[in-house]
Amino acid sequence: MKLLTTMMSAGAAAAMALSVAIPARADEKVVFAQSGDVILWAPLYIARERGYLADEGIDAEAITVKGGPATLAAVEAGNAQIALGFPATPITAFTKGIGVTLFGSLSTEYVASLVVQGDVAKDLGITQDMSVKDKIGKLKGHSIATNAAGSAADYLLQNLVRYAGMQPDRDMTITPVGDTSAVLAAFERKRIDGFMATPPSDRLAMDNFGAVKLIDFTRGEYEGVAGIQYVAMSASTDWLATHGDTAAAVLRAMDKALALIHDNPEEAKASVRTFFKDMDDTIFEAGWDGTVGSFPANAKIREDSIVKILNFMELMSGAKVDVNMADIYTNQYYEMSLSGQ
Repeated sequence: MKLLTTMMSAGAAAAMALSVAIPARADEKVVFAQSGDVILWAPLYIARERGYLADEGIDAEAITVKGGPATLAAVEAGNAQIALGFPATPITAFTKGIGVTLFGSLSTEYVASLVVQGDVAKDLGITQDMSVKDKIGKLKGHSIATNAAGSAADYLLQNLVRYAGMQPDRDMTITPVGDTSAVLAAFERKRIDGFMATPPSDRLAMDNFGAVKLIDFTRGEYEGVAGIQYVAMSASTDWLATHGDTAAAVLRAMDKALALIHDNPEEAKASVRTFFKDMDDTIFEAGWDGTVGSFPANAKIREDSIVKILNFMELMSGAKVDVNMADIYTNQYYEMSLSGQ
C-alpha cells in the first residue's frame, strides 16, 4: 500500500488559523459514544473524572451502545458527536460514502494475548525466550479457540499460523467457542489447548487453570500488529469542520489523561476505578494490567498505525481497502490543540 503524505491545503490552513483563535465554547455539550463499559476507554474515563474536559469548557457525556457500528450510527444520527472504537468501523463507513474522519488516537496496541494450557507448553518445550514464529510452530496439530469465526481474533490467529509457515485449515484446529465464560469453561475442561484472550480472561486462566501466556500482543510482541491503531476517536467530517476548536479542546484533555497514565499510573487507575465500583478487585486489576500497555504517549495519530490497521482490514476482508490515507484521518485538530495550550 502506497504511503501518502497528508498535505494541508491553503484553505484548510486558513480555517485552522481562524479556529485556533476561538476558545472552546463555554460548557459546550459533547456526547461520546462507546461500545460497552470497558477499561479500554480509560483516557475518556480519566478526562471525565479528573475534570480535564470540564477545564476545557466541555460538558461531557458518554452513552453506551452495543457494538462499534452503533457508536458510528449514534454520530450519524446526531445523538453523539464523537465515537470511540476500533477504527475499521469508521474507515469502512468512509469507503461507503459516509463523511467521517479519525482525529485522535487512544490506543496503539492490539489488546489481546495467546494463552495455552501449562502442561501443553511444558510437553512441547515452549519457553518464553523463543521467537513468536517458533512458539506458534510448536502448536502444530493443536486446538486454539477464538470467540467467533470471522472475528478480529480469528483473523489474527490465522495470520499468526501463516506467519509460522503453516496453513490454518490444515495445521491447527481453530475453534470458535463463544463468549469469555464459554471459552474459560472449555479451557478448564481441557477441550481446547489454548485461546485468544482479552483482559481479564488471560489472567483468570493463568490464576485458576494453570495457563501460560505465550504472546502478549498488547506489549507489541508480534510485529504484524505492533503499533496498530486499535482505538481512535472519530467524528462527522462536517462537525469537525465547524467545531474544530471543540475537537482541539477534547484532544488537549485526552493528552492530559494519557500523560497521567504514563507519569502516574496509580492515580490514573484510581480514576478509572470510579467507573467500575461494582467490579471485583481481582478482575479490575487484571483488566487494567492487561490494557495499560496499549495507551500511547499522546493522542496524535501516527501514519504507521493507520497503515497497520489498513493492512489488518485487508487481511480480514481479503480485499484491498481502497482509500487515500490522507482522507480518512487528520492531525489538524491535534496541532490546533498544541497551539491552544
